Amino acid sequence: MSNNNKFRIRSIKENILLNILYTFTNILFPLITYMYVLRVLSVEAMGCIAFYTSTTSYATMLAALGITTYGIRAVAKVRDDKEKLEQVISELLALNYIATVVVILCYILLVLTVHKFGRDIVLALFNGLIIITTPLGLGWLFSGLEQYEYITKRTLLVKTISLFLILLFVKTEVDYYIYAVILMISSVGTFFLNYFYARKITHFHFHETPNFSRHLKPMLVLFGSALAVSVYFNLDTIMLGFIKDDWEVGIYTTAVRVKTVLLELINAISVVLLPRLSFYLSKGANESYRAVVKKSMAIIFVISIPMTLFFIIESMPCVLILGGNEYAASSNTMKILMPILVVSGFSNVLGNQILIPSGRENCFLKAVIFGAVIDLIFNFLLMPKYGSVGAAIATLIAEVTQMSIQTYYSFGALKNNINWSSIIKACIATMAGSVVIMIFGMYAGFGNIIQITLMAIVFFVIYGVLLLVLKEQYSKELVNDFIVRFKQKKQ
Repeated sequence: MSNNNKFRIRSIKENILLNILYTFTNILFPLITYMYVLRVLSVEAMGCIAFYTSTTSYATMLAALGITTYGIRAVAKVRDDKEKLEQVISELLALNYIATVVVILCYILLVLTVHKFGRDIVLALFNGLIIITTPLGLGWLFSGLEQYEYITKRTLLVKTISLFLILLFVKTEVDYYIYAVILMISSVGTFFLNYFYARKITHFHFHETPNFSRHLKPMLVLFGSALAVSVYFNLDTIMLGFIKDDWEVGIYTTAVRVKTVLLELINAISVVLLPRLSFYLSKGANESYRAVVKKSMAIIFVISIPMTLFFIIESMPCVLILGGNEYAASSNTMKILMPILVVSGFSNVLGNQILIPSGRENCFLKAVIFGAVIDLIFNFLLMPKYGSVGAAIATLIAEVTQMSIQTYYSFGALKNNINWSSIIKACIATMAGSVVIMIFGMYAGFGNIIQITLMAIVFFVIYGVLLLVLKEQYSKELVNDFIVRFKQKKQ
């Protein structure tokens, strides 16, 4: 690597641990915040904020033009060349801002002409500020350079300050504007922190003759993919707000929040591996690439299978802890969404570790577009009658559809890289743990927090012990690695 660069690349293991810590921070702090505000703010207020938040996510995704994923790969490929790296960063940032200006103008037009978007001008303004500053976040740059230490420290700082401000200032139902402005400040503050830190580790400036054309085709393909994927994550919430009401949105987003934070933890591995796998392929290191894909795929199944069944069984105490009895209706929605942990975890491997690093964005695009169309069709069919439950069913069907198509396109790389032994052992251990906690739950009379804590301890201890008894490969490696590190520290 060039000595002119002011960053260093850590090992895959270090990056995975840092990204798991980062993801855990992203899970824990919003979870504490969400549990608090659900008890302070009304379901309708939370639904209204969720509507505008989903609109903002959709707008920033449109403005990104696929840079979020493409940028990671583009940066990873040239990270050893200072001049090329700076040029890539400059061109992608310029493209991002050009698209953002167009999107913010369309957003303003919607707020002024469509009542649903303009009904709360204060929330519309806060979210508009987030949209216009999002390009400064440069998340794709830090992921491409594998700067997970900075990302983790920054997230911990911002989340801590945000939590403190929410606990200090959000006290009653009328404080939902205060809650919204704290969310806005934390987002905008993060973007500016990222921008100034990026200027420290690498230089970039806008060229007089930028070469935008080389980026546009792969970016637009990935943009189409992101647009389709957003149907699963944002458009269903917006559609539910139009078709039903804020109460249904509040119920649905509570279940989605649980699914999202768990999925972020599972996908933390895939996010880390995308830049490294892109780098391996650019250097022709095919054996290293295949070894990493096989291992990560097994680990994702070993993590996602038990989490899915555990949170299906414990869905009711989970939503009651999050929001209280007012959100009990979220339990059924959550049960339907939980299998997505396995489906989407596997899809993430197919997309981020096989199709995208190997340059087959078109295959990924076809899969997610077809899934998005299925999601839209079932949303229109199921939402009017079944509300949030219908939205969850539509999302699950769409996720299974796009996973199946990605599997078809990835079959050549998959057939020798699936560790069936690990998957079967994970299923056996999961079923054993599930039977025990279901029997235990029939006789337990604990409060929700104590129940889910005890059930989690019992379930995952049984699961972990059985994996070791069954000699699951990667569990053994993890334990052996821990023992070696422990002995080294003692010496």
